[in-house]
Amino acid sequence: MDNKLNYTEENEEREDGKLSYRTPIYLQLREIIRNRIEEGEYLPGTAIPSENKLAETYGINRLTVRNAVDTLVNEGILRRVQGKGVLLLVINTKKTWMNMVGLLM
Repeated sequence: MDNKLNYTEENEEREDGKLSYRTPIYLQLREIIRNRIEEGEYLPGTAIPSENKLAETYGINRLTVRNAVDTLVNEGILRRVQGKGVLLLVINTKKTWMNMVGLLM
């Protein structure tokens, strides 16, 4: 598995495996985490890797990781629990987004 942030502005994987600087790195990481949730790699009620581990894995600053995680916490997908880490709250984010859009209409 390629551990480089390799999403373009349209969230399509780049063939060269390098970072896209068109989109902020924290947003690219947010989408990677969201995709892994949707693919079932991170299960509901379990912790995602630590900020330090994600920073090391993707070769980015921990504060950049924190920003990405904070956006998902603010969206209600993840929850920070002291002493436990960051836990996944939802099963299917696409379904949740569709429900949220339906409520707004």
